[in-house]
Amino acid sequence: MRVNTFPVATLHDNYVWIIEHRNNALVIDPGEAAPVIAVLKERGLSATAILLTHRHWDHVDGIPELQEHFPCPIYGPESSAMPQVTQTLTEGDHLEFWDGMAKFQIWHTPGHTEEHIAYLLADEHNNSTAIFCGDTLFSAGCGRLLGGTAEQLCNSLERYKRLAADTILYCTHEYTQANLRFAQAVEPSNTLIREYAGVVQEQRLNGATTLPTTVGKELEINPFLRCDQPEVITQIEAHTGKTVTSGLQTFTALRQWKDIF
Repeated sequence: MRVNTFPVATLHDNYVWIIEHRNNALVIDPGEAAPVIAVLKERGLSATAILLTHRHWDHVDGIPELQEHFPCPIYGPESSAMPQVTQTLTEGDHLEFWDGMAKFQIWHTPGHTEEHIAYLLADEHNNSTAIFCGDTLFSAGCGRLLGGTAEQLCNSLERYKRLAADTILYCTHEYTQANLRFAQAVEPSNTLIREYAGVVQEQRLNGATTLPTTVGKELEINPFLRCDQPEVITQIEAHTGKTVTSGLQTFTALRQWKDIF
């Protein structure tokens, strides 16, 4: 891509993703300013733009302080709850920075919130190679329903499942370890989940991030992308005491179970 992407740890378990090209940077979902400003200055970078996925405070509260140091346009979905946005984006829009070095297609991915969007990063052949997914998808999990519906989130995740297996997923929370505990409860016989939980435990003990992840990895270990698997359906029926007859029913029950897990 000839751009470099790296996370800045903020708050308790957030990641602000930085896309770097030469002395410029795109800042994605800055919930806190000070760590981001420190990294940008240390690396000699200036913010070209701020990209937002949704309205929650832990994705936007760093904007005022960042703007004091790096005045720049702010891209994001149209929402009355997001007055910070200076240029609104919607499904199918395209963005380019640095003479096409970074090219994005915009997806509307509601569910976690009603206005949520994602940024698909394309290579020079316009193939999607990465997606900055905000809180729609986490490694081994997905976002809570905080404004959107289960049907919306289920449909948004179905789009992710159709991406190439090597597509990189830039999630914004370090929830992987806790999510894998739930995934093991949902699919106790899935050896890939059990093995990956061991890898993640070692990473976290060493202070390493578990992100980004890939579509291929998530299709193996993320129960919210595996609602058609027999063991997931069986476990949901055992948990709820009800027969499920559709993927949406399975997904909805799975999300409700995770909320209280």
